[in-house]
Amino acid sequence: MDDDVTPNWYHVSALERKGFEVLQCVIPDRAVEEAGATCPDIIVLDIMMPPGKLFTPKASDNGLITGVLLYSVLRAHCPETPVAVLTNVQNPQTLARFTPGERLRVFHKVDWLPTSFAEEMARVAEAGGW
Repeated sequence: MDDDVTPNWYHVSALERKGFEVLQCVIPDRAVEEAGATCPDIIVLDIMMPPGKLFTPKASDNGLITGVLLYSVLRAHCPETPVAVLTNVQNPQTLARFTPGERLRVFHKVDWLPTSFAEEMARVAEAGGW
């Protein structure tokens, strides 16, 4: 899930070449609907995105932490699904809201080529976590 689908085309394309069926959700409402219907093999989300109807602009700091809020909702719906936070956000206070573990990792977009990221996601989906 990311608010900017154009640059993500590279990641989506790389993930599809690795065999993933990718569903892009530009607003969190759709991601929650989809996760409520069936949990995906893996969830990839950004931190900065529009709040949608699910979160208020104030709660999401005008979209700056929508991904943090969305993560907590998706985690409640899909507790066993690995989540990759793929972001450009560098703010330590925001990143501290994600505790890396067996089912969560934060990836900085500038550090991962789309093909390398897709390979890592394929490995994680096969293993069921990190």
